[in-house]
Amino acid sequence: HKSTADPEGGQVLRDADGEPTGVLVDTARYLIHRVMPSPTKAERRAWLQKCLEECASLGLTGAHDMGEDPENLAIFQELAEDQNLSLRINACRLGRDEPGMGQGGKPTDQKFVDYEGLLNIRGVKFFLDGALGSYGAAMLENYSDRPDLRGTLRMTPGEFTDAVRPWLEHGWQVATHAIGDRAVRVALDGYEVLLKELNLTGTDHRLRVEHAQIVSPQDLPRFSKLRVLPSMQPDHAMFDMSWAPDRLGKARLNGAYAWQTLLRSGVPAMPFGSDFPTAGVVNPWWGIHAAVTRQDLKDMPTGGWLPKERVSVEQALKGYTMDAAFAARMEHLQGSISVGKYGDFVLVDRDILAIDPSQIWQTKVLGTYLGGRLVGSQGA
Repeated sequence: HKSTADPEGGQVLRDADGEPTGVLVDTARYLIHRVMPSPTKAERRAWLQKCLEECASLGLTGAHDMGEDPENLAIFQELAEDQNLSLRINACRLGRDEPGMGQGGKPTDQKFVDYEGLLNIRGVKFFLDGALGSYGAAMLENYSDRPDLRGTLRMTPGEFTDAVRPWLEHGWQVATHAIGDRAVRVALDGYEVLLKELNLTGTDHRLRVEHAQIVSPQDLPRFSKLRVLPSMQPDHAMFDMSWAPDRLGKARLNGAYAWQTLLRSGVPAMPFGSDFPTAGVVNPWWGIHAAVTRQDLKDMPTGGWLPKERVSVEQALKGYTMDAAFAARMEHLQGSISVGKYGDFVLVDRDILAIDPSQIWQTKVLGTYLGGRLVGSQGA
């Protein structure tokens, strides 16, 4: 109602009379979540089953679930035990309670590694800011189209370091949501401090920054230096390119969706994904199209948006396969068709290495195979 205050990190959009319009930005959605009845276990299982079917039909043999509620993780375990997961899941616990998402875990919680050949739970996810589209991404300078705003950090630098420390001490792989250049810097600063403090510098820690959409040019080389993995979503660029220049201004675009720059800097891997269902689509072929062309599905803009950051088809495929497996510490069993690895593969209706890249998004899946077993398809 009219007297409802905007929560920290969120906004209730209002009309000229101050009445809520019904649009809730970022953390404001929790005003609704906290009074919604919790879904039953049967509902959760039904939703997950629909998701699994869609993933299999579009060619996914694995997924990274970045921040899950304990109740959902328990369902994953049950389905893995019954061999009813149609893709291999690399799941992260939540680093702390996140309204609308679920209950945070504890560093002493049990880890699961290749559980029943289908499930990993050995990572933890933290959130440093919100989304760029809602002005929630934490920026070093004010937004170009809203000079009164620069986004919101959901944790202070000190809070972030203190929250991450015990998880690293207990051997968890840490991933941090950071979209704006300020949030990315806080994540990298915190990682650097803790790597030195815990004598982890130079180790195979595989710390991750999720999204890293806008990075200050001076911070781009730090990913390689610290051996931090930038976990990127190419379809974000496809969806954001029409309004991001106005929001960021020309100068900040030098560190926007900077896939090729990060690859050339020597990062250990750059896992690609979609961010579904939060801000993306399941279809990986749309993502590969976006990564290679920097265009939307109508081939716009001509020549691609910020084309110097395009990647090759081979680099895009590696991001969705081998680099994704590496980011899950599963490259010895997943990510390529090799002797000794799981027999996970996809049959498609075209050779995306040979066709015009503008056609990649139209790829149809003829069969998705998990361990040699057909689990889904779109048909010809």
